[in-house]
Amino acid sequence: MHVATVLSPVTWANAPLSPGGYFVEDHNAAELLWASRGFGEVALKFREFEPFDPAKIWLPGARVLVVRVGGFGDLLWLNPIYKAMREAGVYVAHCCFDRYASVLNGFVDHVVHYPLSQLTATKYHQIIWLENVIEGKACEGTEHPAARFARVFNAPEGLPRAGYLFAAGERDTARDIWPRTGKKRVCVQTASSGSAKTYLRIPELLAEISMAGHEILMVGDPRPACEGVPPDVFDCSMKSFSFRQSVAMASWCDAIVAPDSAFVHVGAALGIPVLGLFGPFSGAAYMDGVPGIAMQGRAKCSPCSWHPRGTPFPPGQQCATSGFCNALANVPPGDIAFMLKRILK
Repeated sequence: MHVATVLSPVTWANAPLSPGGYFVEDHNAAELLWASRGFGEVALKFREFEPFDPAKIWLPGARVLVVRVGGFGDLLWLNPIYKAMREAGVYVAHCCFDRYASVLNGFVDHVVHYPLSQLTATKYHQIIWLENVIEGKACEGTEHPAARFARVFNAPEGLPRAGYLFAAGERDTARDIWPRTGKKRVCVQTASSGSAKTYLRIPELLAEISMAGHEILMVGDPRPACEGVPPDVFDCSMKSFSFRQSVAMASWCDAIVAPDSAFVHVGAALGIPVLGLFGPFSGAAYMDGVPGIAMQGRAKCSPCSWHPRGTPFPPGQQCATSGFCNALANVPPGDIAFMLKRILK
């Protein structure tokens, strides 16, 4: 963790920062310094995480602030823990980038804008930093990342892997936008937030699913969905749907096909069968407790457990030259369609 002293107004992460002191994660500190263009508007100082008492965060009346800046899947994992804490009488706040905040609706008492101001931090009894809890060491076997978060919080055993709550009318609106027919409907996430976790043969996969007679809901980054997309595709990204709107649309699907990214965990939260596509990370770990099937990349290097901080691919490996996960690219779309058929039955 770093303490950033902003001396004059700076725009960072599409938001203005007023002069004052802020706590930032280590990997964001350099980004914030760069945003100041080196003109002395920001001063940085390293600081160790403040220790917290896991027993005290469950005391009725405790005010707890958790810092996890994103992404969507991470916050879905945290929601069941937050639900349990609030049921124990704890006031729960979460600090993150604004674009992720809507995932927490119904699970926290307050969302705090990141970076965390020093003044805001004084309002809480306990502050829990989750930087590197997942990134620090690869999950092994069937250890789900949510289990690591649960250990940090000393949370009760048996909590769901992910949580999500709809606002009144969200699902009804989604149903009316694209009414169901007699066909099976498959949600396909087109890309992951990381290049190494993205399955590049999406157009081929869409064609396979379409030929099987299914309707397709497409969510996520539109980049891989290039020419040749079947006509029976509803593309949320092209309609500029928000994450919550896309989740509401996905809730009417019979299955989800997704790379190692948010909609795997949306499936876990909603109880929709998932066909997860995994390359750098272990499908056995990330799909533990998720209804559905994990398909692992076809190469000896998979899983490599590479977290894309600094470089998107591990240096010196084939993927660093090709620009994509070769293990994941080796999974034929036809094989995915075959496994999808099993899930839909």
